[in-house]
Order: sequence, then C-alpha cells, then structure tokens
Amino acid sequence: MASMRFHLFGLFGLLGVLSTLCAVEMLEMHTNPAIVTTCGENVTLRCDVTTNGALDITEFSWKDSKDICNWGQPTSQTDIQCMNKTSTNSYNYSLTIYNIQPEHKGTYHCQLRSKQGSRNGQTIVRVQNCIGNSKVRVTSTNGTCIFEEVFPKPIMVLWKQHYDESVYYWATTTVKENNNGKFTVISTIRLRKDPTHGLYTCSLMLSFENELGEQKLDIARNITFAGADSLTVHWFGVMLAMVLGMVMVQA
Repeated sequence: MASMRFHLFGLFGLLGVLSTLCAVEMLEMHTNPAIVTTCGENVTLRCDVTTNGALDITEFSWKDSKDICNWGQPTSQTDIQCMNKTSTNSYNYSLTIYNIQPEHKGTYHCQLRSKQGSRNGQTIVRVQNCIGNSKVRVTSTNGTCIFEEVFPKPIMVLWKQHYDESVYYWATTTVKENNNGKFTVISTIRLRKDPTHGLYTCSLMLSFENELGEQKLDIARNITFAGADSLTVHWFGVMLAMVLGMVMVQA
C-alpha cells in the first residue's frame, strides 16, 4: 500500500513537472540581435513575447547597465520612450531612442519574469557614420578640410589632386576629441603652384560595421575645392569675358 502511494505521488509529481515544462516551452521571446544606425535617427528596439495563454507578469523591463523602463510604468528619460501592447497570446514591449547619439550605443536587455516562466533577450546597438558640419579654408599656400562632430574616431583623411595620384602624404591631420565623445578632424595640405590642376579632394575615412560585426574602411564624406591659383585664374577669365562683352556691345 505504501509502495502504491509512493508511485502515485511520484506520478503526480512527474505530471506536475511535465505540465510546468510544457508551459515554459510555449513561452517565446524575440528581439533584434543587433541594430546599426547613424546619429540623429530614431531607433526602435522590439521585444515580442508569445505564449499559449495569459501571462501573470511580475517583471517586464528594458535595461542596459541600469533599469530604463518597466511594463506599465513611464520612463523618466526624455530621449527614450517605452510602449507596451497586448493581443491574444502576444505581448509586445518596444523601446524607442530618439535622436540617437554615441552615448546610446551598447547592449539593451529585455527581461521577462512571470509565473509561467522567465525569458531574457538582448539587442546590441551600434552607432556609426556620424558627421556634423564640414567646411574648407583656402589660402594662397594651404588648403584645410574641417570635419566636425565625427563618430567613431576617424581612421585617416586621404587627399587627391585631380589628374594626379593621391597626395595624402603631404597633409597634416589632427583629431581632437570633444566633450560629447565625438571628434573634430582638421587636415591641411600644401597646395601645388599649378592652376591647371587646381582641384583638390579630401576624403574622411571611417570604419563601418555591419550587424554581424564585420568591419570595413570606407569614405564617409568628400570635400572638393579649388586652389587659390585656380580661383585667381578663374575669376580673371570671368572678368576678362565681361570686359570684352561690354566692348563688343559698345562697338
């Protein structure tokens, strides 16, 4: 008799474990593994949970190194908004980052705790190819390209003179880190005294990364300008044409 009770208790216990396992197996979470974006974009991270019945949620949150927002509670951050949505056997919790900047990069964790089971997901956010204003300064001897609010840290600036090989080895480039974690790049080249080949191009080179973490070096922005000698020749030609035109009209 005692043996039968033992077997019955063992059977009921096994059924309870199997029931729990079945409930957990029907609980699924899906997040984006990685998102690659540029500064100023609005980026939404999704955390979608499906189950075979109603969830009794004890915790549903987004966090990085700290708590960002919790299910049903507003976040205190002005640049981040979390929204929740439910439907039949579906729970969707999204996190939107507005005007994303380098300080937003990192790993974001979606965490679910419920009486039906627990799940964890994560999304790695990468921010790249960020460039603010760019400008050029030209003197009689030098040309300078300035790139502001750059992220990530630039690899180099390449220089080319039209109809010629790359002359980047003549340039001097400095990179200064700003207080916001971005960089200002100043690259100066000595101009050749050759008005027939007076166009120059400076190319800002950055490292680009895809969602698989693979990196490549590529041009992020070009600036093309004319040397001072070319400008002088150009404007002299324009003025000469205007004078000749006036003479012909008077004649």
